[in-house]
Amino acid sequence: ISAALRRLDRVDVRTPADLGHGRVATLSEAQALDAIEALDREQPFDVILLRSFDLCLAAARRPRLAGRLWSAYILEPERDPESATYLAEMGEIARASRFVVSQSEEMRSLTEALVPAARDRTILLPPAIPAETVARPDPGTIVPRLIYAGKFSPFYPVDRMVAFLVELRRAEPDLTFEVIGDKFGRMPGNPDWQHDLRHSLTRTPGVVWRGAVPREEVEAICAGGGIAMSLWDYRHGSTMNDLVISTKLLDYASVGLPVVLMRTVAQEALLGADYPLFVDDAEEALPLLRRLLTDAGLWRVASERTYSSSRPFTYPEVYARMAAFVESDGAGPAAAAALLDRDKLGDAWFGLGLMASDAAAADGALAGAADLLDRLLALDDRYRLSVHVPGGAVAEVRARVASGGRAVDVVSANDEAVGSWLRTVGFLVTDGGPGAPDEATLARIRASGTLPVASSASADDLHEIATGPQRTRPATACDARLA
Repeated sequence: ISAALRRLDRVDVRTPADLGHGRVATLSEAQALDAIEALDREQPFDVILLRSFDLCLAAARRPRLAGRLWSAYILEPERDPESATYLAEMGEIARASRFVVSQSEEMRSLTEALVPAARDRTILLPPAIPAETVARPDPGTIVPRLIYAGKFSPFYPVDRMVAFLVELRRAEPDLTFEVIGDKFGRMPGNPDWQHDLRHSLTRTPGVVWRGAVPREEVEAICAGGGIAMSLWDYRHGSTMNDLVISTKLLDYASVGLPVVLMRTVAQEALLGADYPLFVDDAEEALPLLRRLLTDAGLWRVASERTYSSSRPFTYPEVYARMAAFVESDGAGPAAAAALLDRDKLGDAWFGLGLMASDAAAADGALAGAADLLDRLLALDDRYRLSVHVPGGAVAEVRARVASGGRAVDVVSANDEAVGSWLRTVGFLVTDGGPGAPDEATLARIRASGTLPVASSASADDLHEIATGPQRTRPATACDARLA
């Protein structure tokens, strides 16, 4: 992995030896941060991107680094998300960071739900793959080969994959299993697990264990074709992994391999819920593998889907989504707009929003918004109104809403950052007047995909947008119609 970094211009890789730590393989968190601070004194960094909870927490407690930290992947599947200490420390990291970095939209949403300080400052940095790859294998040709590339731990049941090979070779004696990697974990309570797996990889007919190889070679092996496997055993890992995009999946997909894999929230979002090779349990993989080895049509459908799904994760595509944060040094209108560019949640298009700077402003706008809500409810009972006001105004606004006899949600701006709130509303009532959103705020609202509307807008037009294909269009495409 580091070989590719070293070939890049303007990249300076510092090893522990370079930093005066001799031949040690790794640095402690304190040693790494001491080195960063020393280098920062020589030439100050604009951004300090760190990965892992422990390192980010240690960095958050160093005043010199505060405000420039991009703290990546602090919500770790191995930790207890219900621990009060863990939640408090993630909040400490978020407050000291310019951005909190998540790997997937699903993980970002959970981070923001658990850590209020991370709201409106959590950005996406998913795994990425080269845009130009080796030649893809023919998606219409079945290649009798299984492939696994990755680490060995009980969570990834490679031993079961070997057993699948043994079973399948009864009908497909030429079938082989390419296994790539050499990093072994341990199984608690079973000291023989690692030994048994090594024995299986070295002694089973048809298994070709490559060990550790450079990433470019992994790509070349995958380009030879075959069926990739990405299976999990939840007895040995957290279900929070369901929110993670598997790097090995992208490696397989980059050359269009059909992949038999677990059905998870993040992987459905990537491949589509109708991808034909999802399984809910690793044991379900065997009949799918057997079918793939004889069904060229299924092979082609899966291959084309994985390849097309990998394209948004090439380095240029991922960078394009990060550019606003990198090129503006994390500040400015472009970054603010990019933070709001997120998918809506659930029935957001049946959500009518109202923002006000204080209780008086909310009171002045509520009558028009409530009238529009009534007209929308006459068309569909799913519509609702959410009012976003500063925390000090919540009680007063709730009392006025209750006296009007309507079930209207009043949200505290202190608890619900505007970016997260905008994911829950499709339309925002903006009738002007004191306390209404200014032009800069309206620009951010449009960037979120929320449509600014007048309370006098046609309920029929809004309902057509909420229920039709127009709802996926950018906000500006509907502005003229709703004016």
